[in-house]
Amino acid sequence: MITTSNIGNILSIENIRKLVNDEQIFRYYIDYDFKVGDIFHSPLRKDKNPSFGIYYNKHYNKLMFNDYNGTGGDVFTFVQKLFSFNTITEGLNQINQDFDLNLTPQYNTNFKVQPANIKNISSLKITSEDDFKKVLQIEVQPFSQEDI
Repeated sequence: MITTSNIGNILSIENIRKLVNDEQIFRYYIDYDFKVGDIFHSPLRKDKNPSFGIYYNKHYNKLMFNDYNGTGGDVFTFVQKLFSFNTITEGLNQINQDFDLNLTPQYNTNFKVQPANIKNISSLKITSEDDFKKVLQIEVQPFSQEDI
């Protein structure tokens, strides 16, 4: 089992990368024995012709994906898109669970936004930070076991 004793136990991209590399993550979620640089059928959608590839980006010094439907990014964006998650944080949680990394999420970033009771938003006048705080209230909370 992978151990977190020497990196701390906070769930983050950096700590995930200390335990597993990008290629391991891509290979875990792609049901195809791909070669970096090859083009193959997209795991994100159905396609008639191969249109997806994993490549090494020298500028960012990491593996990236490109789907010729206009989608691309790093392995964490890939996991987010593969599972149709709304946030990268959900993807980090999925990787953490699937690889049994035992990293602990630091904060719950699933904000609860309550709409303001405003009849005509164009009449809203925000002239100070206090006015802004009255209209938009965001509360950051630690993850609960249920969230994980």
